[in-house]
Amino acid sequence: MMAIECAALCYWSSLLIKSDSTYSLNLLSSHSETVPWCWLSRWLNCLHLLSSMQFQVLLHTFREGNQVAYCLASTASMDFFWWNCCPDFLFSFVSIDFFGPGYYRFS
Repeated sequence: MMAIECAALCYWSSLLIKSDSTYSLNLLSSHSETVPWCWLSRWLNCLHLLSSMQFQVLLHTFREGNQVAYCLASTASMDFFWWNCCPDFLFSFVSIDFFGPGYYRFS
């Protein structure tokens, strides 16, 4: 939800959502209002924000396949950060995600 809210604040017209949560992706793709009541108001606001954007969802990625998101989530769990370019600690993960086969837990 925070990503959708940030995209709206930045006036982005397009949004691609990747997640390792199939539950969240199903909610987004179906525009479902079946969320826990404590999130309902914020969720309905996000659905409203998405109605003014072109967005693509349904990109499920296993946690191991998206080291960029994992690294960012680990960093952001301490506080809220915003970068306008790729931070140095993330560059190697972005390069591998873009050019390589990715990281996998299994060999």
